[in-house]
Amino acid sequence: MTFVHAFIAVGSNIAPLIHIPRALERLKQQERIIASSTFYQTNPIGRPDQPPFVNGVWCIKTLTTPESLKQDCLASIEDSLGRIRTDDKFAPRTIDLDLILYDNFQYRRQELKLPHPDLSRTFVLGPTLELLEQLKRIDLLTELQSAYPPITTIGQPLTSLTEQLQTFLELP
Repeated sequence: MTFVHAFIAVGSNIAPLIHIPRALERLKQQERIIASSTFYQTNPIGRPDQPPFVNGVWCIKTLTTPESLKQDCLASIEDSLGRIRTDDKFAPRTIDLDLILYDNFQYRRQELKLPHPDLSRTFVLGPTLELLEQLKRIDLLTELQSAYPPITTIGQPLTSLTEQLQTFLELP
């Protein structure tokens, strides 16, 4: 089996400056994280009565299958950080970790869709494109750029959080 690049969308609007670094720490214990995007403060979707979100994307190099990565790794981290799932898909959350790309693998099942449907959201697509360019994954970069409209704005960049996460990972 060969290593693949898996891209994980990260979001939080309940104490995000605490939960995002904790999620990164837990993920680092299980997988090899090779890149972290710029993180942004974004407006909540569907429920404007809640605090803004903080969103970004991480890339890992993994041998883990998509199903196991989603269920055994990401869901486990969410649970450990107090993620409560309700019928309200726009509810506030301590952490949200979604597998959005697994190289160019396409998968369509009820429990897992790749590429993830949320890839069309600017706060997911923008950081993903940033990482694809950084990693020189021109194949995926070109594919996504042609599949989605150009991004004009994502949100407010959070420079200090972005630098904190990259320093934690010892990334350039």
